[in-house]
Order: sequence, then C-alpha cells, then structure tokens
Amino acid sequence: MAAINEKANVSLEAALDSAAEILTKSRHTVITGLGSDVAGTRAAFQLAARIGGTVDFLCAPGAQNYYAAFADKGLMFTTPREASSRADVLLLIGPEAGRSDVIHEVLACDPVLSVGKGVPHEVVWLCSGGADNALSDDEAMKVGGDLAALPGILAVLNACLNAHPLPADGYGGLTAAHYEEIAGRLMTARFGVIAWSPTDLDPLAIESLTNAVATLNKSTRVTMLPLGLKAGGATAALGSTWTTGFPPRPSFARGFPE
Repeated sequence: MAAINEKANVSLEAALDSAAEILTKSRHTVITGLGSDVAGTRAAFQLAARIGGTVDFLCAPGAQNYYAAFADKGLMFTTPREASSRADVLLLIGPEAGRSDVIHEVLACDPVLSVGKGVPHEVVWLCSGGADNALSDDEAMKVGGDLAALPGILAVLNACLNAHPLPADGYGGLTAAHYEEIAGRLMTARFGVIAWSPTDLDPLAIESLTNAVATLNKSTRVTMLPLGLKAGGATAALGSTWTTGFPPRPSFARGFPE
C-alpha cells in the first residue's frame, strides 16, 4: 500500500509511525477524506472515539441536504437496478434528475418485475428547468414548474395525495390539473420510484417528498432514488448515522459523539 508523508512516498510502516506521533501530540484531530468501504469507515470512527477527534469527509455538492434529511426524518430509497426492473411509474424531480446517467441506464431496461417485458417506464418530469432536452418527449412527460418554488410544489402535491382542496389557480407554475395528474399516476403505480438530486432539493423539500412517499405507501408501493451521491461519501454518512446516531460531522471531543 502506498503512503505519503510530507509529500514524500514512504512505506506504510513509516507512515503509521509518523501518524501515531502526530496524533499523540494533537489537541484535536480531524479525520477526513473517507473514500472508503464500510470497514474503513468503522475504523475511522473507532479511531476518532479513541482520541477524541472529529470525523469529516469529502462529498458531492448538496449531499448535506440528503444526509440531514436522512438523520432527521429517515428516508425510504432503492437502488438503480431495482428502479430499472420494477418502476412502472418514474417521477423525476429537478433538472439534475433528467441529466443523470443513472436515469438513462434505468430507462434502457423495461420494468419486467412489475408490468412485464416490452412495457416501458411511465416517466413524469417535474421542474425540468433548462435540462428539457436531456430526455425526449417520447421518454418523459414534462410538466414544468418553478424550481425555486419546489418545497411549496411538493407541499401542494402532498395536499393532493391526501385529498385536501387545491389552490384554484394552481401553484409554482403548475395548474391544479397538473397536481391531480401526477398524484393519480403515483397512486395507481404498481411500483413507483421518485428520483431526485440533493443539489436541486433543500432539506425542506426532501422532507415534503418523504411525507408524500409515506402517504403513497398506505395504498401502493413507492420509494425514492437519490442521485449524484459519491459512493464513499454515502458510505461514510450512513456509517456515521448507524454508528453514532448522528449525520456527518460527528465529534468525540467530549468523550461521546455529538
């Protein structure tokens, strides 16, 4: 294994000796990077707990929105492979969702486990913004919407799912008919998947979306597919949550995680 100490390549043993000396003298250490697997993530938290340090890591833009929502509210989500084979209805939210290579891979296969071979995914794209040309009109029904109003749009969609009255003139660039169309497709899905990127959704919007998924699962099966998260960062964040009870970035400076 290669190791670097003060910009010079050194043996692993020499690097470990140097790191131990630095950590012994340190008043407070930040352990960061964590492009690691689960075992490496656990080891980082064990080290932080032992020396009273803080664990941080590199992550994609907007990832903190996702991790904060995961810890505060809890999220139901699936994998791209499951979405590809099961999602008869696919709701994309925000411009980044339509640009995602993951979504193009999902659309390349039929949802054979829900509706059978030869039947394509039914795709609705909400708040596509300037990314309209990422998917053709044959691939997705684009319903527009103001991205800046997305938290409110999702709140109105929640109201529609719960059979509450809607604003007569709609909201956020969508008419009442748009909300009823989206809600109807999700409510009649065999296996619905809602795909979104945390760069497009703030924590409030993600919470609204989580509430919508909870409502839908009273009568059908709907889950989420978060996009654009780096694998190492996602592993570290989930490891932090199940190990310490907190999202990134936990500190052990006072002898316990906070």
